[in-house]
Amino acid sequence: MSGVLGIRNMLTGMVYYLKTDDLAFEAQRLRFSLDMGDFPVKSLQDDYEQTGLELFLIEPACQCELAEADRMLKSLQDKAKDRLYR
Repeated sequence: MSGVLGIRNMLTGMVYYLKTDDLAFEAQRLRFSLDMGDFPVKSLQDDYEQTGLELFLIEPACQCELAEADRMLKSLQDKAKDRLYR
């Protein structure tokens, strides 16, 4: 299933979104990357290491066709504004 995946820091409310053609696989890949300490967004990786897995939620933000995912990603990012990991 394709769509937009979200990684949310439940302590701070910060969030990271990305589109994917396989939500389940991408969630596992991101979790592994965070656990290994090599996630490309340094601020997210730092928060993950400081607070731990328990305070992060990795889940689909929306399930949609991949063609629709770009629009949904932009919409979610616009709504989150200053709470986005970059």
